[in-house]
Amino acid sequence: MTIGGGVRKKRIEMGLSQRELTALLGLKDHSMLAKIESGLRFPRSSVPLFAKWLEISENELLRRLSQEKVEKNLLAPKAIVRPTYLPMDRIEAMALEDRNKYSRITGANRINLPEDREKIPQVLFGLRVVFTDYLFGPAGETLYGGLFPEGCYYHYVDKVIVVSTQWVKGGGLASEEAKTFQLFHEMGHYRLHLDEDVGLRPVQLPPDSPVYCSAGGAYKPLEFQANAYASAFLIPEPQLREVSGNRRVIDLQEFEKKLRSEFGVSRKILLQRLNRLGIKVM
Repeated sequence: MTIGGGVRKKRIEMGLSQRELTALLGLKDHSMLAKIESGLRFPRSSVPLFAKWLEISENELLRRLSQEKVEKNLLAPKAIVRPTYLPMDRIEAMALEDRNKYSRITGANRINLPEDREKIPQVLFGLRVVFTDYLFGPAGETLYGGLFPEGCYYHYVDKVIVVSTQWVKGGGLASEEAKTFQLFHEMGHYRLHLDEDVGLRPVQLPPDSPVYCSAGGAYKPLEFQANAYASAFLIPEPQLREVSGNRRVIDLQEFEKKLRSEFGVSRKILLQRLNRLGIKVM
C-alpha cells in the first residue's frame, strides 16, 4: 500500500472526513490532504506530521516515498490514445438504446434524477459511482470527474466513475445537475471509447489516474462525444418532443422549469440539446 493509501485507510478506520483530519493535523487546506492520499504530492514539510500520524519513523517515511517515486516513473504512460470520430447519429442511437435497455432490465417506465443516477451505470455496465471532494489527473490537475475502467484503479478499486463535488473553477459546491451530467459524461466514455475493436485504451496508466482526463489536445474530440452521449441519454429526443408538445419553437419561460424537472439537467445543457435537435427557443 502507498503512503497516501495508508493515510486514507487510517482516516477511514477512524471515521474521519478529509476536512476533519485536515483540522486535526492543523493543515491549511484539505485539498492538500486529498493530493497526499492520491499520491500526487507529499510536501517534505509534512513528513514529521504524517510520520507521527502513521506511527513510523521519518526516515522510513522518506524511504518509502522515494521508492514510490521510482515505481511511479516506471509506470508512466507509454502510449497516447488516438481519437475516434463517431457519427452523431450513432451516438444518439447508442444512448437511446442504453436508456431503453435500462428500462427493460429494471422494469422502470421513468428515470428519476438525481435519485437513479448511481444505479444506471451499475445496471448497464457494472460501474460503481463515487463522489469525492477532489479528483486529480496524472499531472495533478483538478478534474470534474474521471473514469477508471477495468485495470485502472481508484484507491485500489477499478470499474469506477468518480465525480467531484467541487467546482473546478471558481470554488464552491457543484450543483446536483452538474454532478449528474458529469456522471453520464464518464459513462459515455465507457460506452463509446473502450471498445476493444477500436483499441482506444492507453497501454499503460499511472496509478490512480482516470483514462480520459483532459478536454484539450488529442482528447478533445472524445470529450465532445462523451458530452453528446450524456445529453442524448439524459434528454432523449422522443421524450423531449413529447414533453414539449412536439413544438418546433418553444417559449423557454413557459417550458424551462418543466423540462429541467423532467430531465434533471441545467439550463445550459437544455439549451444545447434544443439547439442540437433544431428546436428554436423564444
